[in-house]
Amino acid sequence: WVEARLAKAAIPATAARIRLLSFPRVLGFVFNPLSIFFVHGADERLEAVIYEVNNTFGQTHAYVAPAAGGDCERQEADKKLFVSPFYGVEGAYRFLVTPPARTFNLVIAKSIDDRPDFTATLNAERRELTDAALLELFFTMPLMTLGVVAAIHWQALRLWLKGAPFGARPRGPQAGMSVGRASFPTS
Repeated sequence: WVEARLAKAAIPATAARIRLLSFPRVLGFVFNPLSIFFVHGADERLEAVIYEVNNTFGQTHAYVAPAAGGDCERQEADKKLFVSPFYGVEGAYRFLVTPPARTFNLVIAKSIDDRPDFTATLNAERRELTDAALLELFFTMPLMTLGVVAAIHWQALRLWLKGAPFGARPRGPQAGMSVGRASFPTS
């Protein structure tokens, strides 16, 4: 799947190693608002990143972007997927991501005509994957992925009750893909 997206995007990558950051399936259920595929070359340098976004309507879109191979990647992509009735499809995403190591950091800033519209962040720290750690996570967050869906709908209800403008979902394909761009700081 990853190699097919890279080929379709015409991103030259050897894809010697592909790592996925996503939620696990728990008791047969999973929902990943965002899954991130890190594509590495044989020299371990990051070659590309695929941001697969899913909405609660069953649609998905993969934003495929080349990487510069640095410690922190800056990438951009035009928004193509309807993810919320409170945000339209217009605008662009700017991704700032550090490939997972001991820590992981991600900032996604959505803008319209270069004006900030929405920012989401994720900061995480690596933990050793052991049976005990998995058991602890299972019992402390048994319905984690179901909780993600519930939290999305709870926040939507809160926005609606506050009178936020509500837009209808435009017709669109179940799955799509677009090519992003690597962006580099000016200083």
